[in-house]
Amino acid sequence: MSLEKLLEKKMISKTASNPKQVDEVFKVAERDLNAARNSLREGDFDWALAIACNSMLQAGRALMLRRGYRPMGEFKHVAVVEFVEVEFSDELSRKLAFAFNKIRRKRHRVV
Repeated sequence: MSLEKLLEKKMISKTASNPKQVDEVFKVAERDLNAARNSLREGDFDWALAIACNSMLQAGRALMLRRGYRPMGEFKHVAVVEFVEVEFSDELSRKLAFAFNKIRRKRHRVV
C-alpha cells in the first residue's frame, strides 16, 4: 500500500508535526518496552508480548507524528503498521513490518 492509498482509505490523515508530542509518544514507547522487559523477567510472557506490542505501536505513532500524519478510523493499530511498512520499504523492513503485524494480531487475541 502507498501513502496515497492510506490517505484515500482514510486510515491516516495529515497533521502538524509537533516535536513535543512526538517526544511524549516516544517516551510512552520506551516506558512500555521497559515494562515488557520486567514482565518477561517475571515470567508473564503473554503480558510481556502485549506490552512490547504496545511499545511498537507507540514508536510507530511517534514516527507518524514526526512525518506529519496520524492514524484514523476504527483500526488505528492496522494504520500504524501499514504506515510503518510504507515508510520502510526495503526487504528487512518489510520482514519487520510483517512480524510487527503478526505480533499485533497475537496481542489482540491476548488482550
